[in-house]
Order: sequence, then C-alpha cells, then structure tokens
Amino acid sequence: MVALRNLLGTVFLMACSADAAAFDNPILTIGVKSWVNTWSTWRPQNVFYSTGPIQVSEPVDSVTRVVVTPSVTVGWERLSFSTSYLLPQTYPLSGALDTRALSGRRRELDLNGGYKVFRGLLLSVGFKEVYQDYGAGALRWRGPTFGVVASAPLLANWTAYGNYGYGPFRLTTPAGSADSNGRTAFDASYNLGELGIA
Repeated sequence: MVALRNLLGTVFLMACSADAAAFDNPILTIGVKSWVNTWSTWRPQNVFYSTGPIQVSEPVDSVTRVVVTPSVTVGWERLSFSTSYLLPQTYPLSGALDTRALSGRRRELDLNGGYKVFRGLLLSVGFKEVYQDYGAGALRWRGPTFGVVASAPLLANWTAYGNYGYGPFRLTTPAGSADSNGRTAFDASYNLGELGIA
C-alpha cells in the first residue's frame, strides 16, 4: 500500500508540475451508474458414474439484475479524482447439476486518480476491492488498478465513453478455506471493459 501511495503521489506531482492549468475550471460530478449484469461463478460438485464419484466444477449463474453504483468525481482541467461503490447485493445462483440455490453477496469499492493526456483521453491509477461471500466467509479481491478512458461528445451535456482497466490483484480467503498447501492468499488478474453514456 505504501508503494501505491508513493506512485499516486509521484503521478500527482508530475501532472501538477507539467501543467500549470491542472486546477483550472473545477467540476464536481455526483451520479449513479446503472449496471445490468449477471454473476457467473462455479462450485465443486460430485458426479456419480459406475466407476464411482468424480468431482467436477459446476458453473452456476444468477438471473439478470439491475444494480446501482453511486459515484463522485472531482475534476479540473487535467486532473480528476473519483470514487464509486457498488451497494451490497445478494444474488441467488444455481446450476444444472444441482438446482439448489447458492446465495452470493457482493460489493465493490473503486478509488481512482486520472490525468487527461488530451481531450477525450484519460489515464488512471487507483485501487479496487471486490468483496464476495457465499455464506462461509468473505473472499476479498483487492489491488492497484491501471486504466485508460476514452470519451466523445454526443449532444449537449451527453457523452459516450469507454474504458479498460487492469489490476494485479490479491485474493484473500477465509481462514478455514486454505488449500492443500495451507495458503489463504492467491494472486489474480483483474480485467475490466466498460461502455456507457454519461
């Protein structure tokens, strides 16, 4: 976390020293993003054959949901800082092998700082945490994020945007969920693609 703070501080200072107009025209944006989504994951399942049981990974999916994500952005001519929070949601998940519903709960937190390279293109660094719980304790995916955001005006006060983000995450599992080697923390890659209208 110290390294991430140092990186953010370095990017901030470079941006300020590179552009004296970095803090011109301050803008505060408060909004809510609507997200139409499904949650897909897996669970171990025993399948019985004549030779005996075999454990497989069964895909489980939720129904399509519409959720809201409040967000706040403070921006200037070149710099912006934003945060968003996916409110806690509960999803019933089910599969084809076992139709019993698995209840999953999740929430997400994003913190980002961005620098506008030129009109319509912004580079960002930040931090993200994804919290998931299937009833046996919390799974926490967290780590730094690096992204690029492109936007184009549509009509007065309307903009189309797209972004891509990547993060080298760390997954932390509940204490009782260690693997065969006794580990409860694992490396993971986070990738995000998003298109929208603001």
